[in-house]
Amino acid sequence: SSGKGGVPPGHRPRLILLRNCQRVQIAGVTIKDSPNFNIALFHCDDVVCEDLNISAPAKSPNTDGIDPANCRNVVIRRCTIDVGDDNVSFKCVRDGPPLENVTVTDCTFKRGHGASVGSALGSGIRNITVQNCTFEGTHPAIRIKSARDRGAPVENVVYRDIKMKDVGTAV
Repeated sequence: SSGKGGVPPGHRPRLILLRNCQRVQIAGVTIKDSPNFNIALFHCDDVVCEDLNISAPAKSPNTDGIDPANCRNVVIRRCTIDVGDDNVSFKCVRDGPPLENVTVTDCTFKRGHGASVGSALGSGIRNITVQNCTFEGTHPAIRIKSARDRGAPVENVVYRDIKMKDVGTAV
């Protein structure tokens, strides 16, 4: 049965969910205390997320900062993300196009699980670059994760010019 407003009881909605969108820019806003993923991008093309401040309590589950899934041509830049789960998570669900051509640059990741590949890898992930980013207090900083039954090709994932301070695990 549905709860109030058609949301299942116990379901924590995503704060911003963009699905099947093209040419989108999210810029210059503060996002605070989402009940679930802060920004979830699904099947989107040509998205820019810039100059964002995203925060959630350190112990809040599933409060990923920005999650591009099955998207193409995504730029995430000059964002500060301090959350209870993945700061940025690169994902791909099954039966969809791969996640490809994502650049994360000039960001600061505080509490959270850093820049993570997976765990949903669906039809694959390729051409991901994380550069000129600072990780302060994340645990871990860089992570590639997947269960045996959720694996797929992961190609051309580059982390460069990374600064880490007080991280739990670097990679």
